[in-house]
Amino acid sequence: MEKEKLTEKEKMLAGMLYDADHDEELVQDRIRAKDLCYDFNQLRPTRVKEQKEVMKKLLGKTEGAFQIIQPFWCDYGYNIFVGENFITIITPPNFVQLLFAFLFLQIIFLLFYPYLQNLMALDYYIQNKYL
Repeated sequence: MEKEKLTEKEKMLAGMLYDADHDEELVQDRIRAKDLCYDFNQLRPTRVKEQKEVMKKLLGKTEGAFQIIQPFWCDYGYNIFVGENFITIITPPNFVQLLFAFLFLQIIFLLFYPYLQNLMALDYYIQNKYL
């Protein structure tokens, strides 16, 4: 009996490796999501009702009162679920990457700080002894 082959979308939803660029269904899903994101981002901030209508079309599930602050972009949307009393400001990916890099550098500094102190003490000792 032959194993049933999964579509790229099924692989994505299952958390497996998938090819997003050469699967027509995923390409069309991304185009739909980009169009809805564009529509959402073009609405005035005071047009909350229309914003929610667009988000309900885009997102996988929405419950109760929620608010998403513009600008908002996503690849597919249907894999995003929003619950009751949800308010968010989605930060640009570069900010998240910078924050991660900053936190990573802090961890590295904390790990190596004792060694740095020893090196600084050694450097001070060498300079004062031999100068």
